[in-house]
Formats: sequence, C-alpha cells, structure tokens
Amino acid sequence: PASTTGFWVEELPPQRRYYKVVSGKKYMVTEIYNALFPTSSGEYTIGPAELKCIPDIFEDPFSLFYGGIRKKPFILKTRPIKITVNPLPSKNIPPDFKGAIGIYTIEATLDKINTKENEPVTLKIIISGTGNIKTVNDIELPSEIDRYFKQYKTNSLINISKKNYRVYGEKILEFILVPVKSGEISIPSIKFTYFNPEIGRYVDTQTPMFKLNVSPGIKIGDNDDENKEKNLPLSIGITKEDLKRLGKDIRYIKSSPNPHGNECDYLYSNPAFITIQILPLLLLFGIIGYRKSSEKMETDIRFARAKKAHKFAKNQLKQAGKFLEENRAREYYAELTRTIQNYLGNKLNLPPASITQESVKNELFAKGINDSVINEIISCFDKFDLARFAPCELNLEEMKEMYNSVQNIIISIEKYL
Repeated sequence: PASTTGFWVEELPPQRRYYKVVSGKKYMVTEIYNALFPTSSGEYTIGPAELKCIPDIFEDPFSLFYGGIRKKPFILKTRPIKITVNPLPSKNIPPDFKGAIGIYTIEATLDKINTKENEPVTLKIIISGTGNIKTVNDIELPSEIDRYFKQYKTNSLINISKKNYRVYGEKILEFILVPVKSGEISIPSIKFTYFNPEIGRYVDTQTPMFKLNVSPGIKIGDNDDENKEKNLPLSIGITKEDLKRLGKDIRYIKSSPNPHGNECDYLYSNPAFITIQILPLLLLFGIIGYRKSSEKMETDIRFARAKKAHKFAKNQLKQAGKFLEENRAREYYAELTRTIQNYLGNKLNLPPASITQESVKNELFAKGINDSVINEIISCFDKFDLARFAPCELNLEEMKEMYNSVQNIIISIEKYL
C-alpha cells in the first residue's frame, strides 16, 4: 500500500476488477479505493504504491516442451501524488465548533413527553452524514437542563457504512434525564456546528425544542411515620434496628501483652538465619515473576501496549522537541497530537483513530483518573485542534507550554495506570 502519513485512512470496498486492452494486449485491472482524511493543513505527499509480480517469459514458441520458460520478477510503482491541504478559515469561527468536518445533520428524540417527578426519560441524539464520524466529539447538553433535570450519559455508539465509494456514518448519544421539578418543562434545542468543505464555510444545525409534562411524584418524607423512619435503610440490607442488634456482637481486642514470654533464644528466631532461609525463596519468586512478565509481554497485547506506551511517548516527544528547536510549527503540533493520541491509545488499548475527547473522558473516568488530569487532556485537545484547523500566531513560550502540558499529562497518568 501507498504511504499515507498525515491522513486517517478508510478502505472503500468493493475492489473493481475488469479487463482492458492496451496496445493490442489484454490486461486484468484491479482498482482499490481508500478515503483519506487529512489530520492537519500543509503540503503532503502520498507515496508510491508497489506491486511485485513474477510473470512467465517464453523465450520461443517451443519453450513449453523443453522448459525454456524464464521467470523474471518485476516491481511496479505508482507515481507519488502531492496534495495541498488548506487550513480552515480563521475568521468567524463559531464558538460551538469542535473540529467536525463533513456534511452532517443532527436529530433528537424523546422516548415520552409525559412523566412524573423523579421518573427518568431518555433523550437520544443522532449525528449522521458523510465525513470522518470518528473524529466528531460528543455533544454536551445546554446548561439550562441542569436547573430541571439530573442528567446521566449512558451510551455512545458509532456506525460506519460505505456506499458508492463514500464514507457515511452516524454517532448515537443517549442521555437519561431525571426531572427534579414538576410542571411543563422545556428541553432547549441542542446545537451542533461543523465545517462543510463543499461550500467552504461553517454550518450551524440544531435539534427542535421539546416540551415535557412532569406531574408531581411521591417524595420520601411526605408521610412522617415513626415505623417507616425506623425501617428506612441506612445502606443495602441494613436498617436502624439491625444496627442496634449488631452493637451487641462487638468483641474488644485485648490490649495486655502475653504474660508468658520465651526464656531462651533459639536459632530459628535469629534474624540472620531467617534472612538466609528467605533469600533463595525470594530469588525463585523473582525469576518466576520475570518469566511470567516476559510471556505476558509476548501474548497479551493490551499489557504490552500499556508497558511500552511511556517509552514510545518519550521518543515522540524528543522528535517534537527537535521541531520546536527548528521552529517548524506545523510539524510540531502534528507530532504532539500523535504523541498524546498514541500514548492514550496504548494505555487504554484503543486504536488511535478512536481517540476523541469524549472517549478519553469516559475511559479515564472509569479508571479513576483525577478530574484535573482529564480536564488538562481535554484542554490540550482543544488547543491542538485550534492550532491545526484554525492556525493563529503562537509565540515560542506558548509552544513550550503545550510541550510541558503533554509531559505533565504523561507523568500524571503513569501514576494511575
């Protein structure tokens, strides 16, 4: 395959096969299609694709009878292709733009329009269209919703289809909304902004507004019954009455030492003797542990990727540092982006193409990573997107600050994972 550095690549089946006559000779032709999505602006070269073939060459018409067939290997190469990727317009960038490029629509559905207080409803949001749907960030609901609902995000699903040699996709998000107030509550429109490359401008789309009728529900504490309070669970399976009974079962630890001490010192109680006996056992455990670790590195891809993530990231940071010294801003930001994407992909055992703000947030939150570290990662993604898709002038100090941010992120995650 051709070298496609600087692009996300999606294969576009099926391959087309047919015969073609050139200069009186019949050839079988195979066409292979790929969709390329550039990761940043600049000049790129798609390297040559190579095909190695070993045809039979007949020296004369009678070569079939006496073995006069000669095999000669050939390597066929395509010409390299140069592509110029223009940056996105830097003027009039909508505040809601998060780097989505393509042609998309957004729609939303509510599973019901009548409910009770504290009874959940499901809000489903679907973003669909042509483009690299994997790089579309998850939607955040408007802040007004928090005044009337408790919200919980449940699912994030991506479906990709390929028709007529184009990439189509949809991203499905589901939110559980629990109303905390009764009455007629409005769920505001949800905005989504993307850049349409066919018309060359930013496009704002939004979902319709919903009206939800919420009737009053039963609240705990409305009937202040003494028996109900007595049996109200403190935690799963434990009531206040149970707590009183458990208090009778407490047994106290004896604080006085054993009055019968040893009169003599034996060899087995000598610290040096104990150390000599334990050392071979510790050595054996160390050898077993090393062998198991080596075997795991060879067989467990998840474990191996996580172990080597830090080393690979350090090498990529060195390369980014060289670009910084040479003041090659475009290559510098691209290398920093690849560094953090590859590092998180290795640590979380995810393909780099699926590393988005939302996927990183969900995966790291599930692994107990501190919110400040997650927020710093999201901030880096935003800065990198701004530098890649809407370039603006950044001084050397700001570039060094981004470099230090990536270093701090890697150091922080190494403490947790």
